[in-house]
Amino acid sequence: MKPWISLTLIFLFISGIGFPVNLHAEKGSDFTEVVFVMDYTGHKKSSRNELAKKYNDRLKHAVESYWNLDMSYKFMEQKEAYKYVGKNKNAMVAEIVRTITIGQGKSETTMTFRKGKILKSILEVRLPANAFTEADYAFAIMHSQFMYINRNRWKKPLKELPKEYGHILKKKTLLISEDYFSKRFTQKDFAGLYPHKFEIVSKEKLDEAILSKDEDHLVLYEASDPGNVSRTTYSYWNIYQPNDGVVITRHSGGNKGLSKSDVVLILKRTSKK
Repeated sequence: MKPWISLTLIFLFISGIGFPVNLHAEKGSDFTEVVFVMDYTGHKKSSRNELAKKYNDRLKHAVESYWNLDMSYKFMEQKEAYKYVGKNKNAMVAEIVRTITIGQGKSETTMTFRKGKILKSILEVRLPANAFTEADYAFAIMHSQFMYINRNRWKKPLKELPKEYGHILKKKTLLISEDYFSKRFTQKDFAGLYPHKFEIVSKEKLDEAILSKDEDHLVLYEASDPGNVSRTTYSYWNIYQPNDGVVITRHSGGNKGLSKSDVVLILKRTSKK
């Protein structure tokens, strides 16, 4: 069964105003602990509490399995977490937030890390708009750690990351879910464009590569798009290295589903010409 997104988070930012994508924290910002926000379990309806409990259990399992920074962590419900972080300068809060834009039918989801009384954004990891699997939680934890460790390393990370890590595409096999293809863009179309090793797999096998921190493969990971270019949720593509949380390259697809332009852009960005 697929995990559920916290019901209390679904309408948390109903206005659709999100946080900026930022690979940098402020210089000199060092934290000794992180507080992960748990879902509220005091609802009158037992069914809502059951959903909240499932969400909390899955998030806890992901953190306990994949969080390996030299930093302690706690689990608190939202109000308590915000209060705690507001009083502790060395603590940051991590929360899965889903944003819905009314009138556009658009949604996006992130794991956002914040600090201080005003909850200033430190960094965020983009996730699928809904229908989470355990692999999505693992991706969020692994990649957020990579982002945090390297928060002051690059001036323009979206340009510099592909150039630094792009050579890995030639060394490892890229796993692509069969669900990403359509009549508009087929597996044959992809094979005619992508010059490196790849394998078309089931969504379950792709998830397993993420969960096992696969050292031999890369994963084409689809998240929710951050822009307001359409009335629908477009794809946000990442080429992800499961063993260390590196995203080699990422971009907003401009379409729902994989397209020729996505593959061309991936290859262009990872080239060292």
